[in-house]
Amino acid sequence: MKILKKIDDNLEEVLLVILVVGITTVMSAHVILRYFFKSPLVWAEEACRYMFVWITFLSIGYSIKKDLLLKVDALLSKFNIKIKRNIELISEILTIILFIILFKNSITVLQKVKMSGQTSPALGLPMVYIYASSTVGFFLGILRYLQFLYHKYIKKDLIEKSRLETTTN
Repeated sequence: MKILKKIDDNLEEVLLVILVVGITTVMSAHVILRYFFKSPLVWAEEACRYMFVWITFLSIGYSIKKDLLLKVDALLSKFNIKIKRNIELISEILTIILFIILFKNSITVLQKVKMSGQTSPALGLPMVYIYASSTVGFFLGILRYLQFLYHKYIKKDLIEKSRLETTTN
């Protein structure tokens, strides 16, 4: 159970750090080789682009887990607390539905890319690995949003504490 807890707590962070370090390392090596040795890495920009795609989709789950999603609440602040909570719940349900639709569609796209056998030009990497980033990202979005709602509406913990901490700092 401790291993599952560590994975749950740190999955996105660890993967994001690895990918950011990967981009930094590859691009630094690419620049050094290109300017000082006149021998650039032909695959560097493509590799960094694909790592950036993975970072983008992994950030969905991370943002939800840390409650960092952008919210426009100018209109919401005009309502009383009961109406505000109902609007938030409807918004949260619609968000989960959106992630489910995106997840389902990403699987369809992933299957088509896998059947095509398409590979990337410089790396020769099967494109299915790149397109899998959206499927993984949307799945993490669903998972993290369900966890968020569980803590907000059932356990009624952590979410309020984290919001209080950010407003007092």
